[in-house]
Amino acid sequence: MLTDIIIVGGGPAGLASAIELALKNLTVVVLEARHFPIDKPCGEGIMPHGVAHLQRLGVFPYLDATQMTFFAGVCLINGPGNRVPISFGSRFGLGLRRLALSQALYRRTLDLPNITVVSGNLVTNIHRSAEYMEAVTPAGVFRARLLVGADGLRSSVRSWANLKRNGRSLQRYGMRRHFHIMPWSNYVEVYFSHNLEAYVTPCGPKQTNVTFLWTKPKSKSDQKFSFESMIARFPDLKNRVLGAPFLSEVRVIGPLEQKCSTPIDDGLALVGDASGYLDAITGEGNSLAMSQSQALAQVAVRALKKSPNSIVLKQLLKPYQKKHRAINSSYYLKTHLMLLLAHRPKLMSKIINIASKNPTISWFLEKQIGSFIE
Repeated sequence: MLTDIIIVGGGPAGLASAIELALKNLTVVVLEARHFPIDKPCGEGIMPHGVAHLQRLGVFPYLDATQMTFFAGVCLINGPGNRVPISFGSRFGLGLRRLALSQALYRRTLDLPNITVVSGNLVTNIHRSAEYMEAVTPAGVFRARLLVGADGLRSSVRSWANLKRNGRSLQRYGMRRHFHIMPWSNYVEVYFSHNLEAYVTPCGPKQTNVTFLWTKPKSKSDQKFSFESMIARFPDLKNRVLGAPFLSEVRVIGPLEQKCSTPIDDGLALVGDASGYLDAITGEGNSLAMSQSQALAQVAVRALKKSPNSIVLKQLLKPYQKKHRAINSSYYLKTHLMLLLAHRPKLMSKIINIASKNPTISWFLEKQIGSFIE
């Protein structure tokens, strides 16, 4: 089977890419090893620019209202309980269960006739020739002039293409659980402690996501972390959810940081976490992936036209590499700043304490940090 593009991975990055490309009249095959809907440990807060992408892609009609809540901004909270709300103004974010996002994107692809989604079908090998890229699966062999790796943090496509970059990485991990409890704020709450943050996201009329991000201590590599031990570090948060029924099991992901030398190669492009990732502290993972998907689609249309009888060579994908770098540079700047503050909890607590008591400083902080979070 020969198509314009094969996408390996059916997460938000893969399905958003498929929709972007299909809307430009390209034929797309998505190969996913799991069955839909697909879950993943995630803070489940989509920032305003990510919400705009979902609207533009026509995904909103497929969203389940019982699995989502709009939020007005992000509220920073320190140990003593001082709060600094950072508003999105006229825009809004979306707290959305990962399963509901997966299901909505999947249903949207089913309504586009030039997308074929093959689930439960693991890609076991990839071959490259001058004429096409080839993905080998138990269900058969699929061929296209461009293969897109959208298979997440542990991308097999990135490994196959030798695009993984080694080097010192942050040992940061995430852990998530849902509670059957009515959200108590229309903000995503972020609590700070030493080498640990708690994120509380409203994601339905009666459900709340509690996620922890932490830095693994170098001197305690064998230390065990549990949801109970982490929430105990935030007494106010613990008291709020105490006794509430669980809606999901605890799920862990990490290390989060993944380095990639370049998102392109001959016949190949990477999007989403597969193309490199730093940390989830700004909540931009899905938004970042959708921005990259849009950029790739813009470049792929022109590149495929210039390669009617061969794979798309790396040179023709250079514009995507440039767009990818621009998108990621903003993300990495924001994320490094937030990590810098998160790893200095005394400084972060002092900033929140001062800002919570001084309207002028709070307004300044909202304008400055608000632009970084969004």
